[in-house]
Amino acid sequence: MIEDIILENDQRGISQLRNSLQLNFCDAAAQALYKAQSVLLVTGFYILSAGKPETDGPPATVSLGESLLSMGKKVTYATDKYTINIIKGLINRQEIVEFPIMNIEESDSFAKNVINQYAPDVIVSIERCGMSKDGLYRNMRGKDISVYTAKMDLLFVNHSNTVGVGDGGNEIGMGKVHEKIKLAKQLPDYPAITPTKHLVISSVSNWGVWGIIAALSLLVGKNLLPDIETETKRIKQSVDLGAVDGFSGNAEYKVDSFDIKKNMEILTKLHKEIIKHE
Repeated sequence: MIEDIILENDQRGISQLRNSLQLNFCDAAAQALYKAQSVLLVTGFYILSAGKPETDGPPATVSLGESLLSMGKKVTYATDKYTINIIKGLINRQEIVEFPIMNIEESDSFAKNVINQYAPDVIVSIERCGMSKDGLYRNMRGKDISVYTAKMDLLFVNHSNTVGVGDGGNEIGMGKVHEKIKLAKQLPDYPAITPTKHLVISSVSNWGVWGIIAALSLLVGKNLLPDIETETKRIKQSVDLGAVDGFSGNAEYKVDSFDIKKNMEILTKLHKEIIKHE
């Protein structure tokens, strides 16, 4: 099944959370998007060692956006100043909201204004650092990255129909299984506390997004997944636009240490999963 594929090669122990979620969690997220008319897609994770955003998040976020556009949905993107040029370079003419890095009161007001202006039926977070219980934002090494992270949690706090995609326990959405993360070996001691209505876990967040697209494909009876060439180009473009591998912090064509070949093996398996159901 889709969830088996996107949880392959689990480097961080995120699979420990699987029993805390419904069996077909990709389908639950896909159902929400299937019913939506307008969707806000949120991404961007700052890598402290590089001073740049990572390759996990933006490419698949745009792939999901393209899939939703092909279904006739309205798509808006949101990120902060560190990732906005990556998204701009990957999309066509869709609108992008730049969420400023501000205090919590200003962030709350900004989030409410975005929701009022764009009226999304669903908001999706893809590999976006979430606030921990003490109000700080931490990377997987436990380092504080708050000054580099816009408080986009407030978009999800102020909306009832939300999806989170993450692979480490410190992302927006992980508040849904906050207590389980604290008990899990390998996962963060300070997990994110912001929940989402639907949560998708995967070994790499991009793979989780592909899982959602695969589930959407089964709902509509049409393969909406990007082809291998397109997604390879998106990952490479992300690096060329300034993104880095999240594990090494280097500008290389990798996502969470996995090279293009390994990433495309996962995408190929998802294509085959869709064909099985045709």
